[in-house]
Amino acid sequence: MKTTTSSFSLKAFLSLGGLHGSLILLSMSFILPFVWMILASLKPLEQVNAPSWIPVPNPWLTERDVRDPEALVHWFSHSRQGAAAWLRAAFSKPLVEMLQEHERDQHRSGVLLASLLNDINAILHQEKLWTQPAFADHLVGVDIDRDGALGRGLSNREILNAATSGLLREPNWFQWQNYLKVFEEVPFARYYWNSILVACWVTFLQVFTSSLAAFSFARLQWKGRDKVFMLYLSTMMLPALVMTIPNYQIMIELGLVDSLSGLVIPGAFSAFGTFMLRQFMLGISPSLDEAAEIDGASKWQLYWDIILPLARPGLITLAIFTFMGNYNSFFWPLVMVKSQHLYTLPIGLLYFDSSAGQETNLLMAAVTMSIAPMILLFVALQKYLVKGIQLGGVKE
Repeated sequence: MKTTTSSFSLKAFLSLGGLHGSLILLSMSFILPFVWMILASLKPLEQVNAPSWIPVPNPWLTERDVRDPEALVHWFSHSRQGAAAWLRAAFSKPLVEMLQEHERDQHRSGVLLASLLNDINAILHQEKLWTQPAFADHLVGVDIDRDGALGRGLSNREILNAATSGLLREPNWFQWQNYLKVFEEVPFARYYWNSILVACWVTFLQVFTSSLAAFSFARLQWKGRDKVFMLYLSTMMLPALVMTIPNYQIMIELGLVDSLSGLVIPGAFSAFGTFMLRQFMLGISPSLDEAAEIDGASKWQLYWDIILPLARPGLITLAIFTFMGNYNSFFWPLVMVKSQHLYTLPIGLLYFDSSAGQETNLLMAAVTMSIAPMILLFVALQKYLVKGIQLGGVKE
């Protein structure tokens, strides 16, 4: 008997462990794309499609990696010994001529810096600078083995930075400036504000109108109530695309095309929200209505002071669903909005993807910022969401 019990406990443990392991693997499959998106947003563009998920310091130089462009050009054009002389001897002939001209005329030229960086990058790609005697003075304290490999693993870029006395910026692992560049490329803050404003107004109006309708269908007795409810509920069977043309015609008649009001008003009413809150309110004891009426409460007081506080989990659940749906809405804003200053985030991201020249790292940074409110909303209100879903289908 003891062996049977022990065997049963082991099976139960393994079964439970297998279930938990499967759930963990399933959750990881959902999390990994999100992790990739965040890491891609912190990479330079050329590393987005690299096999490694983790950003690595860029070994090549760009103009933003130079602290003082004029000082760097001056160092190459005037130094006649050491690292500068060795690099200058390896430069292409046109670049050497430009450096000589700069030495004579002291002119400022962005073209000269761009050409200089191109030749430097070509050298960094081909040469092992730690094997060159010209750089020996800049490697004091660095262990070099017999094969010429650096014990500290310094890259060509780090050696060049030491040789130029810090004229180059230290390479960054994570490109946090990608997030700032999004705001420089497009009016991303405006898109953010438009999305949050529209989503908040639609959420407020839809929760309010749905709660009023749900209160009428669940707590009030009037002729034909259930038939009207079924008729209203049947509108859920209509695909959203079918209603696009009628809604658009109404917005034209009201003069609300290309306005934020035109995005708000069609979403102010919801058969789903009414159904959900009605089911929730049906679970509230009818004796509360009778007690309130005996105390002289009006129908509005019953709705506002008694039913709504008790229906708070359902209201919050509906608010979360409504906010998420409208915050991520794409098709209706695409149809309604023509002016760029009225773009919401989904339309703004589409515009950004086309205007920024397929800069995937910046696009991932924009998407990461756009989903941040959704994550914060869910984390803050998840207990109400679970409770509202659980209680919404309960009816006394």
